[in-house]
Amino acid sequence: MKRLYTLLIAITAISPAITATAATAADTVIDATTVNRVIIAESNHAATITLDGIGSHADSTFTHRIRLPWDGTEHYSAPSTFSVPLDGDADCNDRLNRWHISTGGVAFGWVNAPGTPAEMGKSLEIGWFEILGVSYSISRMSTVSVGAGINWRNYKTSLPDVEWQADEDGNATFATWHDTETTSGVSRLKTFSVTIPVMFKQKMPFKLCGQRQWIAAGAELCLTPHASLLSTWRDSEGAKHKLGTDNINHRLFTCNVVGMLGLSDDIGLYVRYCPMRPHAAPSPDFRPLSTGIILFY
Repeated sequence: MKRLYTLLIAITAISPAITATAATAADTVIDATTVNRVIIAESNHAATITLDGIGSHADSTFTHRIRLPWDGTEHYSAPSTFSVPLDGDADCNDRLNRWHISTGGVAFGWVNAPGTPAEMGKSLEIGWFEILGVSYSISRMSTVSVGAGINWRNYKTSLPDVEWQADEDGNATFATWHDTETTSGVSRLKTFSVTIPVMFKQKMPFKLCGQRQWIAAGAELCLTPHASLLSTWRDSEGAKHKLGTDNINHRLFTCNVVGMLGLSDDIGLYVRYCPMRPHAAPSPDFRPLSTGIILFY
């Protein structure tokens, strides 16, 4: 509001000055319908408005000084539309410059599946949050974005008395090892998803240890075209066995809620939660929760 008020004062102050020039010196009339650059600088209860390139006079300059009822120093630079950016960044004033193509957000983390034998410390999540995205700068510190990414989840267990299994209909479940002579084994349920994240990112107005912090939040739609199950074990004689299937009855579409905390421009932490069960009944009803490190987002 303060900046909008400043701009209104500037326009009000400039209009009569130009009109007076036209009335007193008709041979030097200035066409003020277009202005290449407007600079408003305020300090110590005063503001100076400078117009560069008025109308067809590319080298012309008009300067006017007015008194203001507040303290502070701010600088604006705007094109002829008189659009003032929300945070005073001149680059954000150009609507075309607000749009950016972006990529980043390589993620490494751990995923938990409550109510299943999956062990979070051994269940990994690897993904590329935004292989290709489009972002829009609301201001110099705030952006919204939409993109496309990929994600792998590996729900793994090495418990001695339970493994992932699939019934005749491809429903994933867990039960005691089908090979009663198993001495050691590992069982995992893996999913691969294509994601479409929609995010809001806000940079902090301060720095810690010379690094800019940030937060981000949003949601992502997940298309899961593939899920598989694999168990490997050794029998009492030490022979290694494998048993798996790609015919897993899983949900094709799910969604995640995502939150991020940036420690710097290069590294941050993320939390991802799925409020939907990823596998159809009668598969175990669990809601995946994952957390980890995200790079270059």
